[in-house]
Amino acid sequence: MIISFSSINKFFDKQLDVFEVSEKLTLAGLEVDSIEPIDFSSIDSNVVVGKITDILKHPNADKLKVCKVEISDESFQIVCGASNINVGDLVPLAKIGAKLPTGLKIKKSKIRDIESYGMLCSLSELGIGYDISDGIFLIPDNFKVGQSLNTFIELNDYILDFGITPNRGDCLSALGIAREVSVLMDLDIVSDLFDIEDNQVQAASLNGITVKSNSDSLRRYCLIEIDDIKVTESPFWLKNFLAKFNISSINNVVDCTNYFMLLFGHPIHAFDRNKISTDKIVISDKKDAEIQTLSGEQVKLNDVLAILDSDKPIAIAGIVGGIDSSVTFKTQKVLIECASFSPSTVRKNSKKLNISTESSFRFERDVPPYTTKMNILIAANLIKNICGGTISKEYIDTEPNLKNKTTINLNFDRLKKVIGIQIDNQEVIKILKSLNINSVELSKLDGVFEPPYYRSDLKSDQDLIEEVARIKGIDNIPLSPPNIPITHFPKMSFQNFRRIKKNIRSTLLNEGFSEVINFSFLDKSILKNFDSKSLKIVNPLSSDSETLRTSLLPSVLQNFLYNINHGFESIRLFELGKIFLSENGSTEKEQLVFLSTEIRENSFWNKDKIDFYEIKGSLFMLLKNLNLDLKNISLDSNLSNYQNVFHPGKSCEVFYNHESIGFLGEIHPEFLNDLGIKKVVIGSIVELDKISELKIDIKKMQKFTNFPQVKRDISLLVDDKVESGEILTSIMNSKVNILRDVKLFDYFKNEKIGDSKVSLSFSLVFESFEKTLQDDEVIKAMEKIIKNLESNFDMEVRS
Repeated sequence: MIISFSSINKFFDKQLDVFEVSEKLTLAGLEVDSIEPIDFSSIDSNVVVGKITDILKHPNADKLKVCKVEISDESFQIVCGASNINVGDLVPLAKIGAKLPTGLKIKKSKIRDIESYGMLCSLSELGIGYDISDGIFLIPDNFKVGQSLNTFIELNDYILDFGITPNRGDCLSALGIAREVSVLMDLDIVSDLFDIEDNQVQAASLNGITVKSNSDSLRRYCLIEIDDIKVTESPFWLKNFLAKFNISSINNVVDCTNYFMLLFGHPIHAFDRNKISTDKIVISDKKDAEIQTLSGEQVKLNDVLAILDSDKPIAIAGIVGGIDSSVTFKTQKVLIECASFSPSTVRKNSKKLNISTESSFRFERDVPPYTTKMNILIAANLIKNICGGTISKEYIDTEPNLKNKTTINLNFDRLKKVIGIQIDNQEVIKILKSLNINSVELSKLDGVFEPPYYRSDLKSDQDLIEEVARIKGIDNIPLSPPNIPITHFPKMSFQNFRRIKKNIRSTLLNEGFSEVINFSFLDKSILKNFDSKSLKIVNPLSSDSETLRTSLLPSVLQNFLYNINHGFESIRLFELGKIFLSENGSTEKEQLVFLSTEIRENSFWNKDKIDFYEIKGSLFMLLKNLNLDLKNISLDSNLSNYQNVFHPGKSCEVFYNHESIGFLGEIHPEFLNDLGIKKVVIGSIVELDKISELKIDIKKMQKFTNFPQVKRDISLLVDDKVESGEILTSIMNSKVNILRDVKLFDYFKNEKIGDSKVSLSFSLVFESFEKTLQDDEVIKAMEKIIKNLESNFDMEVRS
């Protein structure tokens, strides 16, 4: 959010230092990302105020003009292409010899055969970070012709760019920032902006107009009328104020509504009274209607909260007004609206319509209803003072049933333990009071506190502790080493998921997978095939994001569908993230999902399809890189979970030392069909929390031998129900000290060797650290291995 420093200063009776204020705000959690000076004093002295006395059409160019510009007793011929200048305007004239911030040095020039003795400038060409006029800077009449622009020091300012977090909607205004400054610098907020003529009375109707609400999303609605108003261009100071916020001037009434919103944070809207065709304003969800917005966009409304002229939409509640009821230079009477809408409703409608405005940005972050009446009276007086007119004696206020104010219990000892310093109870109370968090009940041990109406983010004692800590100053809390025992975790510290994730990402990227990152919200219907109960979101953004995900699989499959619909055939994706389960209340767990289609990337050259065994290889490579011993991994085709997700007979559960750590296999075609996917998808789900709990030995450096290796192959005929991993484990457990490695290199099945038999071939590596192995030593080792195998399996050694 950008905000001018001068707007913050409006709420104090002294000029503040921008850098001191920015530092204090940043340390208190309102981070100032940048400070951009608006410094007229840095403009070259040869840029002066000139008055246009004549404008002629350029004889050789349709879009150019030849201007006569006077400075005192001098007159200059200037060729210019701007469309916003007229005779009598005061403009910045860069004379010959002036140097602009862009590096351009002004010289006498000839443009289409017409000589030009200078340049008329916009603010951006003068190094000022915003433009008031659409083109040449039009200088107000209170500046003198011939005056150098570097003397315009009253226009100097700073533009601050804040990184406001979503929970601090109260800081989306000059007043909101000023409240923080007043606390941090122990200053009182003093401003004549709050001065109003409070002689209006509440009434059921306003000059015959009534207001009716048919929606619970309306929290409060106020309406007041101003008659005999004069709609004109805004004064220079108002245009200048809005320009610093990148808001264009429309007319003095509309500009006043924007001015009020930027100062106080409460969006208001102005309707042309004579364009309201009935005397009945209704706030309701509108179906099957259209509205042309102020930007000229034609928008269809379907179950969208709207402001209606009886039945015709004249504004989308909290988002944007309609052009049919807009204020123009012909307007004589205006209705001023000041309301409070449900943040979730505005957020949902803004997303549905794909319309985001300054108004919706604030309403989405909660504009409280408590000051709606006061704000409409302040706004009406502000508009009257600038635009003239007469404020109606009555105003409408729907007076809803406001929620009871929140109270929070705070234990002072707990606060001290969390912050880590000793702080007097009275100092805590004083800090909270400076934030308008007042005490309701107090004792030596704790207190009950009531947050102000504009701090809807304060809901628990943790929030109050945070407020005390940031105002006290995080930098004022002394550093001390953590008072915890230093514990050695095996392997690469599985408590550290960051290192695990880095390892996983590196492995899967090398395996040809691409990472995706999805939202944690899902449509509940997608999770129907999953056993875990999902957690429902209280205020979902939309109907397709109403539950928290219980698995990463649906989101990754939606990524697959997106890529398939865009013509991709070879797709390999993975996601790392949290899942949310309603087990024992609610729990968060870390999960990994990686999936692949069976089509290879270069399928034109390589016709082989990706199958179960290739994805199994990727999984085993991943587990090996996480320091899991592959000998301790086993697979079971009977799944304990995801039975409706994986293909029966083409999937298995993965165990490590008899502990389930994940699932592997082909995704069930019926499940894919429900999502609209017609391709074969193979993949794995890995439960990272379970892996982190495993006791894994640290890999030690292996000594290399100086003596040659000896390799032997062995082929075994076994029952086809025997898993190769069991045989491999048995070979390694044969207690042969010169055996270094075993690998399966061939799998063969044929009716000639028997329908229920399979041939498995293994490569064995022998070596010694002490000598060169002799043939008889290797033969004895092989005999010992075969004997061990024969004692464990019904098998036959093939010749």
